[in-house]
Amino acid sequence: MEEPNLKIEEIRRKFEIDTRLCVFELSEGLIKVSDEKIFKKLQKILKTQSISIPIKLLPPEELTLKYGICNTGTAPVFKDPSMRSEQITQIILGETFDVLEIKDDWVRIRLHFDGYIGWVYKPQVVLMDEPKFSEYVQKQKIEFISNLGFIYSKPDKNSTALRDVVICSILNYIEIKNGWLKIELPDETYGFIRKNEARKFKFAERPKPDDIIQTAKRFLGVSYIWGGKTPKGFDCSGFVQTVFRINGVQLPRDSDMQWKIGKYVGKDFKKFKKGDLLFFSSDGKRITHVGIYTGKDKEIIHASGFVRLNSLDKKSKLYSQRLERTFMGAKRVLNLK
Repeated sequence: MEEPNLKIEEIRRKFEIDTRLCVFELSEGLIKVSDEKIFKKLQKILKTQSISIPIKLLPPEELTLKYGICNTGTAPVFKDPSMRSEQITQIILGETFDVLEIKDDWVRIRLHFDGYIGWVYKPQVVLMDEPKFSEYVQKQKIEFISNLGFIYSKPDKNSTALRDVVICSILNYIEIKNGWLKIELPDETYGFIRKNEARKFKFAERPKPDDIIQTAKRFLGVSYIWGGKTPKGFDCSGFVQTVFRINGVQLPRDSDMQWKIGKYVGKDFKKFKKGDLLFFSSDGKRITHVGIYTGKDKEIIHASGFVRLNSLDKKSKLYSQRLERTFMGAKRVLNLK
């Protein structure tokens, strides 16, 4: 008899399921699925197969705390429920998500921003039922706009720090007081940040290419961290996603996902525009790296070791033979109609 795991993998390939965005696994003696349409299709398929394994749709109906919010400056999102597991992405203070399941001190989540799925350590988040979550998200919000900072217990930089905070963090606004903003954290703690470090949250208008490059250069020198998407450390796609997020453009999380959107421009730099995404492949097939075209001298800004400038022009002092050799083409995600 064919091994169940092999059958499950065959079905996963048939449905073209991306397990970064959908739970589809054989675990604890049952099949776990987080997409209702796939769940129903799988039920029909298993009726005609010789596999007698129960199927569980996530989140389960009995789960009451179905939503959550990050309650720390930056929290790692792991592939598995273990501190020893691979960090696959991060969530930042105020970032919201769906709860798919809870296992001891771990919560499997699906991010609202990009749909990414992974595990977070429970003490770093606040879980809520639907009424409480709806109440929270309807409150007036502010967005932190400095690269890095702190939330203080009093309107005084010498007071106790309650949290560190990174750019794009969303917080509940309470009031303004002597150049300080009083804010509410997800756990209903009150704190203060400087007025000039935040702005009223709103969906940005269509950004200009110059805005993208200016934002990207704010992070020059920031270290590379696998799974990172903050000024504490970026991976290549996390850097690109955050730069565009600051400017009101929502991109998928990983470089191969980003490759699938936008308009393909080709490989001719004469056709490229400032802010285009440049993609690379280490094997000539699968996209493994991404950066942003700065608009001059075949120049790219990207996270590789740290956020830096390189060029695909052999005459440039910033020339990278590796980038030229692995270049796959450009995609345009700005000003698309």
